[in-house]
Amino acid sequence: MTENIEIPFNFPQIPDDASDDMRQFLVELRRMITSHFVADGSPKEFVDVMVGSKGRLTPLGGLAILLTNKSGAVSVAGDVIQSHATIADAVIVADASATNVFGAFYESGIADGSSAWIVVAGKADIHMDAGGCSVQDRIITSATAGRGDVSNAPAVAVHFQEIGHAIEAAAANANALCVIHFN
Repeated sequence: MTENIEIPFNFPQIPDDASDDMRQFLVELRRMITSHFVADGSPKEFVDVMVGSKGRLTPLGGLAILLTNKSGAVSVAGDVIQSHATIADAVIVADASATNVFGAFYESGIADGSSAWIVVAGKADIHMDAGGCSVQDRIITSATAGRGDVSNAPAVAVHFQEIGHAIEAAAANANALCVIHFN
């Protein structure tokens, strides 16, 4: 029997011969769509969307991946990270002025050894150093481990330290919303 689906746009009916897994997937997709979109198809609110078990789109508009926090401490949202030197699929807080950064912790409080979401593209909070930042500042790795700093004078020397660009101002030692892209 074909299930009747009432959502605001054309959504495929669940075929009679659909597998249990496919049926469960389509029912969950329908639930997610109807709970997050209004009748005209526009979003009700920012939503957090899982992409498989190790990827997600954050409500801020970032792409996050799941890696292991091996920083030796609980995570701090916005701290810039780099790969662990010897443990696969793991990250540490970025060294001071690091040139091999590729993301930032999405959440605070994730214990060392636990899975942590790392924002690697799009919009993310970046934990700024004591200088803070202004809108449109170019953000690079700081001389303070795990933090962002401002560098608006283009220079080859800091190219690989680049994190992204601030789209909001932040006070000293606060998080700034940035569009991140790593070189």
